[in-house]
Amino acid sequence: MEPLAGTTAVAAASAEEAAELATGAAQSAQSSANAATQAAQWADNTLSEVRQERAKLRQERAELAQAQAAERARLTASEDIHLVRYVAGDARNWPTRHNQAEQIDPNDGFADLYTRFLVISGDEALGASSDGAIPTAAQSFRSYRAERPGWLARLFTEEERSIVAVVKISVLNPQLEMTVPLYSVSYNSGGKSGEAWATSVTASHVRSPLFRITGNSRFAINVKTSTSDATQSSGFSTAISALTSAVSLVAPEAGVLTTLSTQATKDRALALDSAISDLLSYSISEEIEFGRMMNTWKPDAVIWLAGCAPFVRADAERRGMAAGTRRRVNEKCANDRDLDRQQNHYIGSWRLVLSCPQFSVFSSRSICKADNMLEDISSPARRAQIQGAIAERVPDSLVLEEPLGENATVRSLIRGKDFFIAFVDVDKPSPEQYGQFCASTMDTLRQAGLTGLDAALGLRATLRLMPEFVADRGNAALTAHCITLLRDYGVTL
Repeated sequence: MEPLAGTTAVAAASAEEAAELATGAAQSAQSSANAATQAAQWADNTLSEVRQERAKLRQERAELAQAQAAERARLTASEDIHLVRYVAGDARNWPTRHNQAEQIDPNDGFADLYTRFLVISGDEALGASSDGAIPTAAQSFRSYRAERPGWLARLFTEEERSIVAVVKISVLNPQLEMTVPLYSVSYNSGGKSGEAWATSVTASHVRSPLFRITGNSRFAINVKTSTSDATQSSGFSTAISALTSAVSLVAPEAGVLTTLSTQATKDRALALDSAISDLLSYSISEEIEFGRMMNTWKPDAVIWLAGCAPFVRADAERRGMAAGTRRRVNEKCANDRDLDRQQNHYIGSWRLVLSCPQFSVFSSRSICKADNMLEDISSPARRAQIQGAIAERVPDSLVLEEPLGENATVRSLIRGKDFFIAFVDVDKPSPEQYGQFCASTMDTLRQAGLTGLDAALGLRATLRLMPEFVADRGNAALTAHCITLLRDYGVTL
C-alpha cells in the first residue's frame, strides 16, 4: 500500500505544478495581451501624434507662406528709407504701381476730380502734443539746462548748433509746389549775443489748395534736413520761427489751384526754400524722396515722416526717466552716438496724405464711402446723377464769386475774355452763336483748372445771373446747345 501512496503524492505534486504552470502561462498570456494592448495604444498614440505634427507642420508652412506673401505685399506697397539719420520715411499702403481692381474707374482713375495734400502732425512733438493736450509720460520737454555748456566753455568759446528739416511737395499735371518747414532746433552761445535757444515744430495741419487730377498726374515728396555748426546771422532762431509761422503762405488766395494762381504758389515756395538756404552754412545735408502716380492712391495711403535731431537734451533724460520710456521716446532715431557723442532725440512725426477726391470746389461730396471703400463712378449715368445732386445745392452767386487767383473770380475771368465781349455785341445771336459762346466758356474754365462739373456750374451761373443773358433765359431753342453741354455733367439750366 505504501508505494501506491507515494505514487499518489507524486501525482498530486505534478498536478499542482501543472496548475501552477497553467496559471503562470495564463498570467504570461495576460501580460502578453496587456503588452499587446499597450503596444497598440502606443502605436495609436504615436500615429495620432504624427498626424498632429504633420497637421502642425502644414499649418506652419501655410502661415509661413502667408507671411511671405504679406511681406512681398508690404515691400510692394511700402517704401522704407533707412540710410539717412535725421529723418525717416515710410510710404505705407501706397504702391508704386496701380491696381486697376482698386480704381473707381479702371480707364481714368481719379481724373477730373479734386484733391489736396495735407501735412498732419502725426503724434506728440518736442514739448507739445498734436491735440494740444498735456504731454504724456512718453513725451518730453527740451531741457535747456542740460544743453548748456559749462561756464568756462561759454567764457572762452562760441558755439552755434542748428538743424532744420523741410518737406517739399511737387505735383506735375497740374503744376503745384508746396514747401513746409517741419522742425528746427538751434542753440547759440558766446559772443555779444549771449545764449539763445530756439525750437520750432510744425504741430498743426498744413494743406495745399485743391487741384484737379488729370490722367497722368504725379507727384514727388522731397524731405531735406540740414545740420549746421555755424550761421550767417545771429538771428537764425527768429528767422526760422518766422518762416515756420508763415507756412500758410504756401497756399494762394484761391481755394483751388488754377492757372491764375500757379505762379504765385510756385514763387512763395521758392522764396521759402531760398530764405532757409541763406540762413545755414551746411555741414551735413540729407535728403529722401518719394514719387507716385495719382492713380495709385488708396483711402489708407499715407507717407510717414519722423524727425530726429542731434544736440538736443530733454527733461525726461535729465530726470532719469525709466529706460523703457526713454526708449519709446527715441525709438525712431538711430541708437548709436552722434557727433555730440550722445543719442539723437526724437522730435516728432508727420503724415503726408491726399484728401479723398471730390467732385466740386463748392461741395465736400467725395468718392469715399462710410466703410472707407471707393464709390464706383465708372458709369457716366451714375457720375451724372451724383453731380446733378451737387449742382442742385450750389448757389449761382457763390460760383460767380469763387476766387481763381489774386483779384480774379469766375465772373471776372469770363467777362474779360474776347469771346464774351464779341458775343454781347451781337444784337440777336443765333442758336449756333449761343452754342459757341457756351463751349468757349466751358473751355476757359476747364483750362483755368476747374473740373467739368465746376465749369458747367460756371456756365449755368453766367446764363442765369449775368444781365446780358437774362432776357434769353427761358428760350430753350436759343440755348439748346448750352443745355446739352450742361446735361453731360448732370447740370440743368
